[in-house]
Amino acid sequence: MFYKASLDIVGKIFTTIISLLFAFVIYTQVRILLKTNANSTIVIIVLLVIIYSTVLLFRPLGYSINKKEIIINRFVNKIYLPIISIKNIRLLLPTETKWMFRTFGVSGLFGYWGKFTNRSLGVTNWYSTKQKNLVLITMKNGRKVIISPNDYLNFIAAIHIAKTKFLNT
Repeated sequence: MFYKASLDIVGKIFTTIISLLFAFVIYTQVRILLKTNANSTIVIIVLLVIIYSTVLLFRPLGYSINKKEIIINRFVNKIYLPIISIKNIRLLLPTETKWMFRTFGVSGLFGYWGKFTNRSLGVTNWYSTKQKNLVLITMKNGRKVIISPNDYLNFIAAIHIAKTKFLNT
C-alpha cells in the first residue's frame, strides 16, 4: 500500500523561495558568462545545479508497505526498513522535536531529510515532508527513523497489522 507524503506550507514556501533564488543566480551567472567568459561562473552554475538536483533526487516522495518492509520512496536510493526489525512505531509528540538540530541533511527544500539530533531523541534519520504529525520508527538495532505520511494513523495501524501477520507466519 502506498502512503502519500505532501510538503507542508513551510516546505512549500521555502522550496519556492530557494528555487527562485537558484534560478536567479544561475540566470545572472549565465549573463556574466556570455559577457566575460569567466570560468568561475561555470563553476558556480555547475555547483548550484548539482546541489539542487541532489536535493530533488533524494527527497521523500511517499512511503510503501508490503509484507516484509516499509519502503521510503525517493527518485534514487530507496530506503528499506524490514518489518521484522521494527521495535516500535508511534506518533511523535510535538514536544519531542523541540530543539532538533540538523547535523547533515536538508531542512525545507523539498522536505526534511538527513540526520537530525536533539536531547530527547538523540540521533534520528528524517525522511519527512512535514514538521508535524511525524511517525517515529525505532528499529531493534536502535536506529530511529522519522517519516511523515499524510495518513499517519492508518500507516501506523498498517504496520502493526503487517508486523503481527509477519510474526504469525
